[in-house]
Amino acid sequence: MAGFRKAFSWSPNFAVLVMVAEFVVSAQAASFVLKWSPQAHTDGLQAFEGIQDDRQQSDPGVKHIYVQGNSYRFDMPLKQRELGKAESERQRNEVYGMVANQTGKGISILKGESWRIQHKIFIPKSLKATTSFTHIMQLLSTLPTLTLSLRHTNNIPAIELHLYNRTAGGSKIIASTPLSPLQEKWIESQITFTAVADGAIQWLLRDAATNAVIVQADGSGELIQMDRVRPKWGIYRSVSDTPHLQNCFMLIKDLQAWRQE
Repeated sequence: MAGFRKAFSWSPNFAVLVMVAEFVVSAQAASFVLKWSPQAHTDGLQAFEGIQDDRQQSDPGVKHIYVQGNSYRFDMPLKQRELGKAESERQRNEVYGMVANQTGKGISILKGESWRIQHKIFIPKSLKATTSFTHIMQLLSTLPTLTLSLRHTNNIPAIELHLYNRTAGGSKIIASTPLSPLQEKWIESQITFTAVADGAIQWLLRDAATNAVIVQADGSGELIQMDRVRPKWGIYRSVSDTPHLQNCFMLIKDLQAWRQE
């Protein structure tokens, strides 16, 4: 830690006490170091550990997750259903995990580490908030611990950061803001967190074109249950709120992840 060390020397000629301030640096302050920054047009879907594209094959022969320009595109047709009987009332097209383009190895978010994950999102008007759940980004440690969701509450569609306490039960909203003004434009979400049982969370949501801050909020909660955390991106939603469902898509780009070192 940087600081000042006080040293004293005696000058017999002047018989004065001279105090010398000496700047000592023992270690540099911790900073976030970029660990992952894929470009869709060059890295493709190999940037992710896994792809969950219509696992039930309810829309066979169609790719729902693919590169469009320098963005990743997620399509969600109304007829699609998730894999398994218990999941038949849900839809999922997501990617998860991070793979380093230099080595091809997975990048792990481990217990006790602090990370910052950022990406730009384009939400069209066809992708609506729902009264049940519509997640567009998640942090998972076996189960979801944090979700970026589109929720329709009190007749107001909103985008919210939602925290789940899997050990004690219950959940809470870190922050929420109206969705409608943010559709049909690029926005940027940045989540900073520490992967511990009571970890700090910061959420920064900005207009990607002007850099104007839309939401700046913080909180704390249980962000890890097992030995690692995986981020997910895409569309995962319930089909129970039929009035707010239609064929839709979402775009993401400029994904980045930093680890504090």
